[in-house]
Amino acid sequence: MGVMLGSAIGMLGLLLGITWVAAIGFAAPIGYLLLDLVASGFSAAARPRLSPRAALMLPAIYATMHACWGWGFLRGGARPS
Repeated sequence: MGVMLGSAIGMLGLLLGITWVAAIGFAAPIGYLLLDLVASGFSAAARPRLSPRAALMLPAIYATMHACWGWGFLRGGARPS
């Protein structure tokens, strides 16, 4: 959710020509991307080592996993018990 909101704020800042709003908005998506790549690198280097193909897929796998967890969290909270 933070990545989506940050992207929206960053795009709004770009459209309005307000550079500092765009920079703040894009901080969350860029930070997530960097952390995702670092975590993927550590996971790929850990034993047992992954194949190069599997290692290249890790960033997309982590991003999908986090998006699904976030969606489930938001959806589960809206459901009546």
